[in-house]
Amino acid sequence: MEDLVPNIKQVEIIGVLDHIQKANYMIFLHRLRNEESMIKQFERQREDYLEQLKKLLAELSIKATLKEAA
Repeated sequence: MEDLVPNIKQVEIIGVLDHIQKANYMIFLHRLRNEESMIKQFERQREDYLEQLKKLLAELSIKATLKEAA
């Protein structure tokens, strides 16, 4: 039975969520300083992490549409 249920990669999922949180924090800081190039850099990183999270969730048969909050 265990072979039929995919392993939950909770450490990886939590790690990706942590990276997203840190990227969000850095975006917030750079917005305060009006540093557009740094904002764009961290937004790209956040998008990459969101893609990683989508793939990890897909392994659990979860289809996620993730985007930044308005």
